[in-house]
Amino acid sequence: MRIRFYINFVRFVSNFSVLLIKTIYLSTFFFKSFKVKKVKKLNFLNLGNTTYGKMLLQNVVIIDGAKIYLPDYIYEIDTKDSFAKATNIIQLWDLGGLPIHSEKSIHSFDWLYDLRSINSTISRKIAISWILEWVARYGSGKGPGWSIEVASKRAISLVENTDLFEKPPFGGEEPYNFLNEKVRTILSRTLYLIRIVKPISFSSKDQFFIKMAIFYCEYFRGAETKILGQFIQGIGRESKRLINKHGEIDSRNPEELLEFLVYLEKLRNYGRQLKVYGAAEGSFIDVSVMRAAKTLKAVRFENGRLVAAMGSDGGSEPYLNVLSSVEYPKEVIRDGIYMGFCKLRAKNVTIIADVSEPPKYDRRGTAHAGLLSFEFASGLRKIIVNCGSGHRHDSYIERQNRSTYAHSTLELADQSQAQFIPVWPRSLRPEDKMFRRSQKATKVLMEENQKEKTLISEHNCYESRFGIIHKRQFKLTFDGQNLSGSDELIYSGFKNKKTPYRLYFHLHPDVEAWHLETNKSVILKLKNGETWLFTHKGGDLSLAESAYFGRGDINVRESKQIVVSSNKKKYRELVEWKFQNQTSRSGNLRDIGLENIG
Repeated sequence: MRIRFYINFVRFVSNFSVLLIKTIYLSTFFFKSFKVKKVKKLNFLNLGNTTYGKMLLQNVVIIDGAKIYLPDYIYEIDTKDSFAKATNIIQLWDLGGLPIHSEKSIHSFDWLYDLRSINSTISRKIAISWILEWVARYGSGKGPGWSIEVASKRAISLVENTDLFEKPPFGGEEPYNFLNEKVRTILSRTLYLIRIVKPISFSSKDQFFIKMAIFYCEYFRGAETKILGQFIQGIGRESKRLINKHGEIDSRNPEELLEFLVYLEKLRNYGRQLKVYGAAEGSFIDVSVMRAAKTLKAVRFENGRLVAAMGSDGGSEPYLNVLSSVEYPKEVIRDGIYMGFCKLRAKNVTIIADVSEPPKYDRRGTAHAGLLSFEFASGLRKIIVNCGSGHRHDSYIERQNRSTYAHSTLELADQSQAQFIPVWPRSLRPEDKMFRRSQKATKVLMEENQKEKTLISEHNCYESRFGIIHKRQFKLTFDGQNLSGSDELIYSGFKNKKTPYRLYFHLHPDVEAWHLETNKSVILKLKNGETWLFTHKGGDLSLAESAYFGRGDINVRESKQIVVSSNKKKYRELVEWKFQNQTSRSGNLRDIGLENIG
């Protein structure tokens, strides 16, 4: 208890120090905006979505894939004080009730990439109006957009999208200099803030984005190529600590690893353009990109989406496109364990299972209690899924989706595999972290014979409460026609004999499901024309409602789930189940609705 008290005290002092320093260094008294020099023009990667950009022109904002409609308004610019004026407008910054993740996305200026993909007079007007309004409201350093990660990403977005501001947006002979004193002040505030916070930040992710933002700000202000090269080398060394030699990160979140890869690939591209040391082949950045790309390739399905587990929703399309375009050795990814996920493949069938415990120190509050959960796909179509992170919604939904019953695995006595406790002090860090009861690491065994591939794994997250170890087995035939499995409850102690359990198989929203007359099996119909039959031995079978958040947006899609349950009166310690493909491979199958795959 004393050790925990000291740890919490150190965290409190650290968080309070950061808050105090932010207040001081964001004040106008301590600095002036930096001057801008001419610098070699870089060809920045455009991660924007043209479709989203066109919708923005129609006053429809896309936030995390969800549509938010704004009333029609008129853009006007007062060139005297460089502020946007609008009549009959609800500014982007007037939107309320948004999830924390969506609010961060807005204040990171992610929408600038979508507007840049259009790069028209109207898109420039919109960008100038929204940014200058943000300067008026939050430019003094107040508001939700001044966390380290958000401030760093906003600086990066501004610098990368300067193409929007090089031409006068309203015509006429008098040029309009968008990069005025106010915007340079924002970049200067960001630079001062992140430089002073950098030495006392404990988070590797914050350290990474701090150094990225410093590089962009220094590039914008016209730093010498030699200095920029030093920053690139520093980021490379940080990436080596962030991504280990196996291509893994501590959080085990595939979507977070994808984000690191995208930013590293950006930096590698810019370093090559600047011809600076540290971006060449064999550098730290190059090695980190190779490692991350290999792991991400191993934890994605044929449709290009990542596994929806440990806080991942499958990845956004622009980022996945970067992954596909990365030049790395096209070595064959074999069945095995990558970042705690085990991948089995046969023909066009893919299974990815979570077989490793969550991170020991869940400082970011993103870990999920989904041990031995799995996602199962045939071709481009997912059949069995996890519900997704839910972090684009409110904190209640996010917590629910982090629990065991939001994953395709076994739950005992309506209790999650882990508890979620608040990080102290809650006022400074409102998210929850995971507290694992397990004392032992999971065991994993992979076998292969002439007919099938086998994966066996177990965990003891329930042992301290119920004296039970959960053991799961997968068997996938080489023709990809049959996936069979079993869930076994192994008693290691005297605790509650015959503890009730539920076995969840969450279905993708595109999968149609219905009972057969016997009510002991379920027919699954995919949009690619395939039909699968689910059967089981042990427990009671039912179809229940579910929800799917795994497309990387805030639109909830209704789905179903297969539930196999047992109680003390009707109990079996071993449940066997099977998915059988009822469709002939020789048949001419036609896939439909490919735009909704995810």
